Amino acid sequence: RLQTAQDTRIGDALHKGISGGEKKRTAIGVELVTNPRILFLDEPLSGLDSYAAFQTMQVLRSVAGRTKAPLSPPGEGASESTVDIPTIDQSDRSGAEGPPILLTVHQPSSLLMSMFDDVILLIPGGRVIYHGPVAEMASFFLSEYGERCPDGTSPSDFVMFLVQAYNLTEPHKLQSMADKWAQYSDKKLVPKIESVRKTAEKENKIDSAAATKLNTARATGFLTQLAVLSAREAIETKRRPIGRVIGFFISAFLAAIYGAVYWQVGDVLDELAAYDASVTGDEPTPEWVIQKLTGYYGAMVVLCISMMMGSAQTLLLTFPLQRAIFLREYANNMYSVPAYFISKMLVELPVGFLNALGQMLVAYWMMGLRGNFLLETCVLWLLGTASASTALLVSSSFADPRGAAQTLTLVQVPQMLFSGLFLAVSLIPSWLRWLQYLSYLKYAINLFFIVEVGEKLPNLADANEIATSDAWLYCVIIAAITVVTRGLAMLALHMKAGYVF
Repeated sequence: RLQTAQDTRIGDALHKGISGGEKKRTAIGVELVTNPRILFLDEPLSGLDSYAAFQTMQVLRSVAGRTKAPLSPPGEGASESTVDIPTIDQSDRSGAEGPPILLTVHQPSSLLMSMFDDVILLIPGGRVIYHGPVAEMASFFLSEYGERCPDGTSPSDFVMFLVQAYNLTEPHKLQSMADKWAQYSDKKLVPKIESVRKTAEKENKIDSAAATKLNTARATGFLTQLAVLSAREAIETKRRPIGRVIGFFISAFLAAIYGAVYWQVGDVLDELAAYDASVTGDEPTPEWVIQKLTGYYGAMVVLCISMMMGSAQTLLLTFPLQRAIFLREYANNMYSVPAYFISKMLVELPVGFLNALGQMLVAYWMMGLRGNFLLETCVLWLLGTASASTALLVSSSFADPRGAAQTLTLVQVPQMLFSGLFLAVSLIPSWLRWLQYLSYLKYAINLFFIVEVGEKLPNLADANEIATSDAWLYCVIIAAITVVTRGLAMLALHMKAGYVF
């Protein structure tokens, strides 16, 4: 039972958590969530002490519909004491018993061996020397192989010792046993299997076509999956706040540096208004005006670039670090890829808004910006969501974090080249200028410029191809890029999971 550990974290290599036996039983419980038709476990008893292994076997017997487990191996003089085992509801199954359970074990004790219904013995090389009930194992070895189990010796201990001894001293005897078993299997077991299959088909107990088709229906609906995954993601975020807190303070710290470098650049609007009032006639624009306008526009671009890069780095390692968990759960048909992605987005969006807010709380007044504070924060938030979507697409496409990081650089550098910070968009060669329309960073900069300046600097807007009347169009394009990239990320994740399994 795991009730006593239900509020304890699983733990990992760096954090102490539940015991080894509890981890094994938790892993089994996870596999049972989808009510599988068959359960295969690879060495679930390895690394456990004798009692933890016994408890795990109790759980497995309970799942299989067995209500009691022997405390000692069957045999002459063995105790018939039994231990009650809790059973699970199997009412939705066609039979009274639970699903078939197959597991691999190495060197099981006689007590554990007695808890199996059937056993398959393999020798080095993977060949079978016995497959059948545990109770008939000793008599089979005597009748077919001429190997008698000594009195007072557990049959399972005898067989294990025999196989190991022959493997070291007389391996040809093991091969001879395997040959005899192959002949016995072809003669006795294969006809029985064919007979059972034909009988079942005649009685319409199974549908041969349906039996070969995987059951892809999930036990829960989309909304239930979304609610459970969102709650789990929120708990995970709450349990590991240090990363979010550090990200928030890094954004604020960088914003303070930007604010110090671009100190009160927004005052250029007042200075420009005073200059325009004092100018008579057509005079060339002074150098100081050009420099201050460049700095003013650069401050807006730097804020957007900082938000783009910070949001992408936060989610870049999301899938590579959680890949094993996702692939196992998705392979078990626990939830769909859209539910997984949307749950992460529901938790990610408020965190992204807090990062944008932290950056604006510091930089807005230091830079002397004049636009609507809340709208400019929302522009950065929208940009961060689009950038995070791109990072999620990249991370979903690579299992190796290093490959994801290198590919993200390939995506982000062109975004900055067409931002207008290093070179006015109008000065970019015409045959390359069209790439700006694929840059969500450029659309966000255009939006930020419109909210901050409006129509006060038409020449600067024209130089960077900013149409002040297209603010809603820019919003729609950024949202569309976000939806498309997340859709592609879901597709990449679905294809990768299908490839692995």
